[in-house]
Amino acid sequence: MISYGWGNAAVGTGFTKSEHYVWGVENARELVRMYWADNNISFVKYSLPQGIANDISVLYAVSDYELLIGTKSKGLWIYDVRLMNSRQIFQESYIRDILCFSPSVYWVATENGIYMYNMDKNEIRHWVKDPHDIYAIQDHAIYTFFKDAEGGVWCGSYFRGLSYVPNALCNFKNYRPSKRYSGLEGTVVRELCKDNDGNLWIGTEDHGVNCFDVSAERFENYSKSHGLNTNNIHGLCIDNDLLWCGSFDSGIDLFDVKKKKIVHSFRAGDGKSNLKSNFVFTILKTRANDIWIGTDTGVQIYNRENNSFSDPIKGIRICNQLYQDHKNNIWVVCSNELICVSEEQEIVGRYSLDSGLIQSVMETRNHEIWVATSQGISRLDLSKKIFVNHILSEQNASTNYAFRILEDEQGYLWVSTGYGLVRYQPQTGTSYVFTTLEGLSENRFNVSSSLESDGFFYFGTINGFIAFDSNSFASNRAIPKPKLSKIICKGVNTERTIYEGSDGIGPVNYTENSLTFEFSPLTYTAPEALRYRYCLEPVDKGWHVQQGSYSFTYPSLSPGKYILRFQSTDYNGEWTNNETVYKIEIKPPFYFSWWAKLLYCVLAFVVLFMCCINGRSKSEKGRRTIYRR
Repeated sequence: MISYGWGNAAVGTGFTKSEHYVWGVENARELVRMYWADNNISFVKYSLPQGIANDISVLYAVSDYELLIGTKSKGLWIYDVRLMNSRQIFQESYIRDILCFSPSVYWVATENGIYMYNMDKNEIRHWVKDPHDIYAIQDHAIYTFFKDAEGGVWCGSYFRGLSYVPNALCNFKNYRPSKRYSGLEGTVVRELCKDNDGNLWIGTEDHGVNCFDVSAERFENYSKSHGLNTNNIHGLCIDNDLLWCGSFDSGIDLFDVKKKKIVHSFRAGDGKSNLKSNFVFTILKTRANDIWIGTDTGVQIYNRENNSFSDPIKGIRICNQLYQDHKNNIWVVCSNELICVSEEQEIVGRYSLDSGLIQSVMETRNHEIWVATSQGISRLDLSKKIFVNHILSEQNASTNYAFRILEDEQGYLWVSTGYGLVRYQPQTGTSYVFTTLEGLSENRFNVSSSLESDGFFYFGTINGFIAFDSNSFASNRAIPKPKLSKIICKGVNTERTIYEGSDGIGPVNYTENSLTFEFSPLTYTAPEALRYRYCLEPVDKGWHVQQGSYSFTYPSLSPGKYILRFQSTDYNGEWTNNETVYKIEIKPPFYFSWWAKLLYCVLAFVVLFMCCINGRSKSEKGRRTIYRR
């Protein structure tokens, strides 16, 4: 090793993108740039920005002549040495480390949490410890970063060890009630809709409605204290400047989104033009500008001229959702039945589910009708008038309890369920289940709660709601090879580990021929979402597939040589070329060993030879006896 000194107290260094420079601080007063090429090394000195010369804690070179400078008491600075121009990015106490997360985004570790600085947008985000949020960083004092091969970041803290921020496959924005910040009020999000100004309206089952300014990310709540008859909202619909708020047991309130007040209410009555029930589950504004109401007693249509309701569609007992397709038909979800109503308000189709409940209905871009059910999702085959069911998960029954379906531009179906959010490929039947491990704040979603707007998907949960760009799913990420981590061999009264990640696998004794293989996926992003398969040649004729488990056992293997193969899928559910191969040998007992077999051959030859000699001797003796006679 060759050392090059540049004075006293080189506080920090950083590599530029060209990898030709190293920067340091000399005597706490000057920047020193070291350049090497063709075995020649040169040093260039630059004066430090005024006021921070004696306060520098860490450097990071973002280009050949531009540096981020972290200080002990004066925050983060950016310094262009060519122009001798510097500016403060933010003020914070003691910056410990700087990490380049992407070409324009830098993470900064401080004594007061983590800052994310976007140089291109000149934006700053601040992550701090929140005792009420289990997904927040667990300590204020962050000392160091490490970015792994998958792009996940390990954050080392002073008091609470490591926090891991995975490189999420899909960047979810989680909005949930917080005691620390003013924001969403109410936990159980039931309905979502947008007004003409782009504001998102969120109906909750426990705290009325929230108006969410999407651009400013600011919430305003309106509940019983603002004139709503109840806080339990089940249906929402925007009609120009009026927000129709259907409730669980208190009829309908009309809320003026401009004046921020209730302007009219409807309650159930006995008259022919009255609302038939106060239990309003869904509200739909059609393309013909009609308002349809779904209740526990059926469907009603609002008459704007005389401010009344009619019920022209008979034979519907309960309505959980109303949906309009591209032909302007209205689909009515009724427990285990799906009813199609024409523009003329006549029932033109009734389709029953063999088992389970229908939660919602939607139409895809190629005009297929899909329903979310208590047993997965089903496509309606209109020619045969039957539902074709699709299972979302073989491992978790709650994941098959589907609530709402949205389709992205690539044809994938995003399904909110009782456990996780599923990205489903209808053509191949492959699915990916997002849970809290992939960035969701809650695994349990809620019925009747989804919205697609401006390229973003919104889904309500029992603890707030999520928003994300479905096209940001990173499906092409490379998957590391799964690695064998341990082999446990068992005998009649023995059990021992013969392999723990070393290079070679030693021979196995024939008396310990029950082998358990344990492997590591070598991914922290979402290992439980991948499927794995393994094959032991020549025992297996095909592959064994499993998910969520990282071990498998072969009992009572015969002596011989074996080849173990295993691999994983990618995040689209397709098998990759990351196959891992191991060779294993089970030693035979000594009486079946090669030298024993050789000895057997020699003994057999000796015995055969002796038999031949003895036979020839007897024959010769017989001939002599005959001759003498």
